[in-house]
Amino acid sequence: MASQLATKKGEYGTVPDPTQPWIDEHRDLGDGGYRAAIFGFMDGLVTNLCLILGVQFALEEELDEQGVIVTGLAGIISGSFSMSVGEYISMLAEREALKSELKTERQHLIDHEEVEEQELKEIFKELCFKDETIDAIITDLRKG
Repeated sequence: MASQLATKKGEYGTVPDPTQPWIDEHRDLGDGGYRAAIFGFMDGLVTNLCLILGVQFALEEELDEQGVIVTGLAGIISGSFSMSVGEYISMLAEREALKSELKTERQHLIDHEEVEEQELKEIFKELCFKDETIDAIITDLRKG
């Protein structure tokens, strides 16, 4: 007997119940955070290695352990600050771009209702929705 997905009433209607164990096992990878973490880790390793090697080659004498540690810590601190500020600014820019796009799309819905409706129907057709389902979705969206 196949098990059914447990649901509960949420703010936006019936939603999957997050208290179920199979829901909790999934990672949310949609925000790009995982990719950014891996990129940041690898960037930090390569940058610090290059910094330490650059300091070593620039000096005429061999860099001792303390010099390697100080150089590495300076690289980690400056790199962390640089990456966090860059990530923060890029997230602000992305949020502003999305807000602008949403404003444009809302105005298009007012000014070009038929064209936007056709575009939405085409998107649903590409996702293999049946025509009856598409019509039902469009009807529901018109209501409110």
